[in-house]
Amino acid sequence: AQHEALGLEIEAIRLSAQELMSRGYLLSDAAGVAKKVCKIFENLQKAEVTTKTLRGRGLLLGIQLQPHPEIEQTKKRFAPFATLWQTANEWIDTETKLLKSTLGDIDVGVLEELLDRSSAGIAGVHDYYVRATGVEIDAKSGRMPNAREVTA
Repeated sequence: AQHEALGLEIEAIRLSAQELMSRGYLLSDAAGVAKKVCKIFENLQKAEVTTKTLRGRGLLLGIQLQPHPEIEQTKKRFAPFATLWQTANEWIDTETKLLKSTLGDIDVGVLEELLDRSSAGIAGVHDYYVRATGVEIDAKSGRMPNAREVTA
């Protein structure tokens, strides 16, 4: 019974991730999207732990329970989307802090590291995201076509 309930929970998480990825967002939505991304990853992690626990109990009882490969499949499919929005959110937070800082307060080393990490993160997911969604970010406005506001 717990194994079947877990299967339903995993399917709900997969659908939640799919629904989140199927929308267009404004760049200003990055914080809300990043929060939802974190929640989905938390739920996937909990499902993974529960799967291991149930399979371990099953082995003790001589019952072989089926693994749930859809957890790893969902993580793999969701990771580029998550990286894109977590990077965007981190950059927006940093930009806000920089604009409020005085020149002497800015740590150039930290800023360089952030720029390198952000550039690599976005470059690593941009092509995948465009192929997966067919949505391209407008470089001038930071908007995606058919963008909808996201409630956090």
